[in-house]
Amino acid sequence: MGEEKKKSQNLSRRQFVVGAGAAVAGAAVGGIVANQLAPREAEAARGIPKSGHIEWIADNCAACSRCLMACAVYHEGAVAPQLSAIKWAENDFLYGFRFRKPLHCKQCDQPECYHACPLKDEALCIDSRTGARYINKDKCTGCEECIEACPFDVPRINFDKESNKAIKCDLCKDRRGGPVCVEVCDKKATTFVSKEGRG
Repeated sequence: MGEEKKKSQNLSRRQFVVGAGAAVAGAAVGGIVANQLAPREAEAARGIPKSGHIEWIADNCAACSRCLMACAVYHEGAVAPQLSAIKWAENDFLYGFRFRKPLHCKQCDQPECYHACPLKDEALCIDSRTGARYINKDKCTGCEECIEACPFDVPRINFDKESNKAIKCDLCKDRRGGPVCVEVCDKKATTFVSKEGRG
């Protein structure tokens, strides 16, 4: 019995050593993975402030494009769809005719466009007061990384080829009356949803 007990103790020690080695190796691998994820995880831990967003109400929309034009005029001083931060999608099958709908930036909680920008916090920024994710055109290099990173089938970021700058909704963050697209819509088809809930 004494011999068996000694073998059992030796086996237990061996299991402990192997187990401890595996734990150390696991911790090392975990550390490598954590280091690779560090920038994104660090930002998540730090807390990217939430933002409100524009919500589209399909039943109210007349597809008049007033919101799109108002956006371009307010931000760029021109009536030009390509200069609007609101994208448009067309559906040839809705109600038997071509129906257009506005596609607003969702101001994502973890914005892929922001993480993808090589000049994050310089060219693609987050407003400390409103939480709006916006583009600083003075710093934008036109790399289009933000557009590529947008998770939606139709990216919610436009691009002005003439100025070589990305165009993105900033929720009219500096406008006293709030988002101009909401104000001009007489059908109440667009509404602002604040980060706390309905605006």
